[in-house]
Amino acid sequence: MPKIKKEKESESIIPALIFLACLVLGGIPDIVFSDILEAERPSTYIGMEALHQIHDYLILYFWGKILIFFLPALPLIIIGIVSYFRKKDEQKDFSIISFFLVIGLILCVIFSFSSYTERSGFEVQMKQNQYSGTSLMKTAAMIMDIEKDLQAEGTQDFTASCSFEIKDYGYSIGGRGSSYYISMAEYALKSENKLCQVSGNDRNQIENLYGSDTEYEIAVYQNSGLMASIDGNLLSADFNPENLFTLTYENDTIYRTTHPLEENFKNLTLIQELNGERIGQIVATDWTECFSPPMRDAGIYTAYLTMTYNGWETRVSNEICYQFDEENDTEPEPEPCPELIGTVTKTETGLQIRLDTYSIEFEIPAILNIDASIENTELEENASGYTRNIFTGKGQFFHIYIDWEKLPYLKEMQWRITDFEEYLQYKNPNSKTELQTFKTSDGTEGYYLIYQPDEINDDNSDYYRTAAVFPYADQEYIWIEMAYGGDVFEEDALAVLESLHFMR
Repeated sequence: MPKIKKEKESESIIPALIFLACLVLGGIPDIVFSDILEAERPSTYIGMEALHQIHDYLILYFWGKILIFFLPALPLIIIGIVSYFRKKDEQKDFSIISFFLVIGLILCVIFSFSSYTERSGFEVQMKQNQYSGTSLMKTAAMIMDIEKDLQAEGTQDFTASCSFEIKDYGYSIGGRGSSYYISMAEYALKSENKLCQVSGNDRNQIENLYGSDTEYEIAVYQNSGLMASIDGNLLSADFNPENLFTLTYENDTIYRTTHPLEENFKNLTLIQELNGERIGQIVATDWTECFSPPMRDAGIYTAYLTMTYNGWETRVSNEICYQFDEENDTEPEPEPCPELIGTVTKTETGLQIRLDTYSIEFEIPAILNIDASIENTELEENASGYTRNIFTGKGQFFHIYIDWEKLPYLKEMQWRITDFEEYLQYKNPNSKTELQTFKTSDGTEGYYLIYQPDEINDDNSDYYRTAAVFPYADQEYIWIEMAYGGDVFEEDALAVLESLHFMR
């Protein structure tokens, strides 16, 4: 009697074990499979290599979905087969296998409504390609189209701006009151009514690296409609914005590399820190080197580039650190300061100025009625180099100053005049400026700037100006600045520049 009781108890446990096995095989494998799909999904959908990866990913999804669908029925099928073979030959009936198989298929259908892998992640492209049927039928159609592209490699080209649509193919798992929503965001580059699916990584790169106001050549594969290239380029699968630029530091100067698309970058800025605290930020467009000498005993300087990426200030270069090198520092010898020799001669047409020390002569029209003097001034030293005033002329409405400058950091002469232009525009945003090249009477080429304020202030704090810079020797320059009370003096300022003659 006890033996029969134990057999009945063991037989009563079997249905519970079967149900538990079905539950495990209906849930856990699906969760694991969703994680596998997430890990295997390509980072970029652009290019032939990405096409191969998408092909393999969809095949994994196709067969994985079929396997996941039938797994809950596996315990019942096994039980049915075991029960069939346990019976004596005269009692064997195949209907018992059929019974368990039907129950198993019913469980498969039930568990399929709570799957974590309802979406392949390429629903946008499948809809664009007008595939019909179930999810697996659409997946199979896309796999076949991709295989055609892999064999033919033909593309179609069209022009589009870099604007995107975001589609959420999310769905809910569970019943009322206990549902769980799974978001499935997909991205597509759009041109009129045409969509071309891209990955989230692709979308981030295109939105931030390519100008949204500019149209680009987009190449797509003929059958699948996936993107082959943008403007002839592929995108990096392992993109890291910190690798866009490289900074180096040498000879008290920060150097940066360039990027072919950097004119599209938003707010490209050089950030400078001292001992971990931000001390400055410099707009990083239009230059590749920035003079940045460290101060003695100040501490450790850190510099890096940032730009606005996905709406956030993001570092887009390596970090460089530097400090004052006291061990290898040697005090530079003072610049020689030759005696300033020259003459100011009155003529019928004005003043004839000759500076023998710096080998330059020029004329000032008599109508300006200025007093001129040549004083033996000293050198002034600062972080930029040396300067020295070599001529001053003052009148009621017209002032002229000429400086000799030695600026070792000045690699391009035009920077000297454009920097002055930016300063004037900062002081008076409504002003007008005009920057041009110029040749003196001896053929020396330089740059000059004409500045017109929006109005002359009552306190005479702003004036019309003409400024110019000319090369004199290696890293030596002649800087001329003229300030006057109205645009009627502009021709006289240009006449001074026309009369310049450098005696080589």
